[in-house]
Formats: sequence, structure tokens, C-alpha cells
Amino acid sequence: MRQTFVKRKIEDVATAVSEQVNRPDIAATIQPGAKIAIGVGSRGIENLETAVKDLVATIKAHGGEPFIFPAMGSHGGATVAGQTQLLADYGITEERGGAPVRATMDTVIVTEMADGTKLHMDVYDHAADGSVLINRIKPHTPPIAAVSKAASSK
Repeated sequence: MRQTFVKRKIEDVATAVSEQVNRPDIAATIQPGAKIAIGVGSRGIENLETAVKDLVATIKAHGGEPFIFPAMGSHGGATVAGQTQLLADYGITEERGGAPVRATMDTVIVTEMADGTKLHMDVYDHAADGSVLINRIKPHTPPIAAVSKAASSK
């Protein structure tokens, strides 16, 4: 079985970001002085630095006080230093992004699902007045055993 995903490309990332944040229904949620957490992942997002910079600038233009936090689970060795370095490797630092980077591996359990799975949230994000996630949803690489089995059956 093979699934083909639609590939979409945004030509002007900075404009697309500011247009979305400037929508009246979104802009109205950013109160002056509101602490806004911006979760930045590590999933190979093109123009990530541009998206972060413009998001920070647009939130500030609405009076918000944005900060950046790594939103990448176990990437970067699941350490503060590793995740901070991954962000820096993508050009996401306080100096280049325009907002402080707050990294921690501390979480708050916000709920528990019916099967007992606990839902964790970054402690800084949880304390913020609002959150924005810059993310990408993509198919996950199959386990090596599955790839090997598929290759050997050809």
C-alpha cells in the first residue's frame, strides 16, 4: 500500500505568518503584556527562522511578550542543552529570533486519558497566557525492521 501526501508550499512565509496572527479572531486574543509561548520543533521545517522571527515580531506588535521554547520531545537527546543547541542550529536563538528561549525538561501533567496515559505540557508553556506551535505533521519513518522486511520480500 502506498499513500501520497499533497505537497503544499508557502511562497512568502513571513507574510503568511503575519496574516494569520493579524486575523481579527486571533489578534483579539493577544492582550497587552500577555506572555505568549512559541513552541518550536525539530521536524525539518523550511524557513523556520523566518517564521519564528515574524511570529515574534507580530505578537510584539499586538502588545504580547513572546518567548520561545523547544517543542521536540526526545530530540536533542531529551536534554535542555541538546534541544537548545538544535534550536540554535536552526537559527533560533534569542538574538536571531527576537525573543528569549526558555528551555526545560520539566512538565506539568494537564490531564489523564481514559487509558491512563498522562498528557504532559512544558512547564513554561503551561504558565504562559497563550501558546502558538510552529510545527509540521509528516509521516514517521518506519522502523528499520519493517524496512528490512519489505526490502527482502521484493
